[in-house]
Amino acid sequence: IDIVEERTSFIRFRLTVNCRNTKQICDEIETVTGFKSSDDIWNKVDGIPVNYMSCSSDEEACDKLEGVLSGLRSNHIPNEKITILSPRRKENSIVGMLRNSTIQDYSISCKNRVTFCTIQGFKGLENSVIILTDIDNYSSSQLMYVALSRARTALYVIESDKARKEYLNLARRRFING
Repeated sequence: IDIVEERTSFIRFRLTVNCRNTKQICDEIETVTGFKSSDDIWNKVDGIPVNYMSCSSDEEACDKLEGVLSGLRSNHIPNEKITILSPRRKENSIVGMLRNSTIQDYSISCKNRVTFCTIQGFKGLENSVIILTDIDNYSSSQLMYVALSRARTALYVIESDKARKEYLNLARRRFING
């Protein structure tokens, strides 16, 4: 660190407020991961509710993903503002089943395209709209924290029926524990 400080010019600053996510996204992070933070850290900016869609098959999940992408296009959301994240690689994801959309692997130089990345590969990055796919469970709170916290404005979660039941139990836990 001393060598870096000597050779570069950077500022050390402790971030004490989540400026990336809306209040609704912050609430979902707390529900799914159990991460509790003092109220002064969570963002107070209001946004749209997180949209969860449960599916009983990959085909149904693929149709729902196509529907989300179509709806975003209809609302004139620029492609480069949309990233699809999955715990699976693209070839093992429902993204590989898409018929009406061309999805490009994420890169910084990617312009005018909807992008795809694994959740793990997108750590430290963000986009306006995040669509989480292939969510079969919520057991890894660390992975889910990364996944949910990448969205700045809108978050869509395409989950299995099994994951939906798990989510409802997490929401109950949050409600009971206050």
